[in-house]
Amino acid sequence: LPSAYGGLYSLLQEATEETAHVALGSVVAVVRADGPAAVAMEPTLAPALLQVWARFVTDPLISQDAVDALAAFGAYPQCLPQLVGRTLPAISSILADPASHSETLIEGALDLVVVLLKNAALEQVQAAHSAIYQQVLALGNSCEDNGVLQSVTQVLRVLVKAAGEAVLSWGPHASPQENMGLLLGVTSRLLGPTVDDSAALYVGGLLRTLLRTLPNHMNPLLSQIASALVTRLHSATVPLLKLSLLLVFACMSHLSPSGLLQCLKGLPPPEGCGEASALAFVMAQWTHWQPDVQGAYEIKLSTTGLAMLLATGDPALGQVKVQGAPIVDESQGIVTRSRAKTAGPPKFTTVSLPNKIFSLLADALLEQLEQQRGVNLDDDEWESEGDEDDAFGEELWSAGGGGHDDMLSLLLSSKNLEDAMADVDEDLDATSDPINQTDLVDYLGNYVKAFAAQDAAAFQACVQTLNTKQAEAVHKILTV
Repeated sequence: LPSAYGGLYSLLQEATEETAHVALGSVVAVVRADGPAAVAMEPTLAPALLQVWARFVTDPLISQDAVDALAAFGAYPQCLPQLVGRTLPAISSILADPASHSETLIEGALDLVVVLLKNAALEQVQAAHSAIYQQVLALGNSCEDNGVLQSVTQVLRVLVKAAGEAVLSWGPHASPQENMGLLLGVTSRLLGPTVDDSAALYVGGLLRTLLRTLPNHMNPLLSQIASALVTRLHSATVPLLKLSLLLVFACMSHLSPSGLLQCLKGLPPPEGCGEASALAFVMAQWTHWQPDVQGAYEIKLSTTGLAMLLATGDPALGQVKVQGAPIVDESQGIVTRSRAKTAGPPKFTTVSLPNKIFSLLADALLEQLEQQRGVNLDDDEWESEGDEDDAFGEELWSAGGGGHDDMLSLLLSSKNLEDAMADVDEDLDATSDPINQTDLVDYLGNYVKAFAAQDAAAFQACVQTLNTKQAEAVHKILTV
């Protein structure tokens, strides 16, 4: 393979829009196939890759291929010091004078930082912090471009994740409190009403990383954080942003379920939300969107977060009423999409919050058991059971009151739905969070058994509201 690098270097030097994709894909394959050769050839090939990236930065496909090739080198720890050292001066010069560069170039430079720092040692992370941190904060506080703000959020997240507490002691500001204030200033702006939903798409992930990585600094601020989250959740129209914000509540539940309830009970509801309390509003949103949480780690985080809230037994939970199952007119037979359109908006039952949470836990248990058995329900089964999955699709396209074209443009301006879901699958916290190691079947099985043993009356009340399949799943886990 070492002999192949000479040819690849020539291809990169002569790359055009038609040949760049093949050349860059070949680099990725060769680098991944032979680590020692890749380490030896990084000084030669990395500069050429950076030139290709800069030349085609406005082409999202080619520039991403170039980033993937650089990331392939970055996967080898021996390559990272020189790769980061080679890249930072160019990136710093771009970020130092954003007015002279296109938003596309700035966004691409920030995304390249994220790729390089994901596996970097603390020394390289500190070097990146010294070179670009103040510039990233400045962009976060002043930039109006959605894509750049998304990338700023991801850079801050990877820096906090990689550096930990040390990030608060680096830089010109001696006080950790002052450094924390700078981070929260950008976060507060992203949660504020003046920033577009697309620009704020990743603020939930940043908040979760801050909560997990800097708990001593975040815990005193939980009430203010919850208040800002409630306000933004009410104003948000993009489902992906709503889901991201709700996962922050799930993270807070893991830190202290009773503390989260106390925060929400002490907050007023958002104006015009139609709920009597902030607790009722958040739980109505959380239980509504729970079936649409994507990603194995996120499903575990949100499901166990709900379970921990229910386990508190707080009487305030029983006072909250939320949307239950859809009301199906059995005389209509199978509800097709055309019939659903003529029938008007779907109607739902109203159930107590504990019953709704328990039904969602039963759904999660049922899904996990079916995955274990390798069962795949066909489309007809999902349709005939009146599943709510289509509701997500309809809300996704109708969010914000616009039509399909409006929503498509919004998602494309936030890099696009596929990229957003890819980010969900590769959550920065997943590898280090013990929750990711949780076996949901074991967790939910133990949870159900403990619930039945500790409060038989409440358990039976919840079971009576389950549908047949949910009840069968709960019965099965009780008899194991």
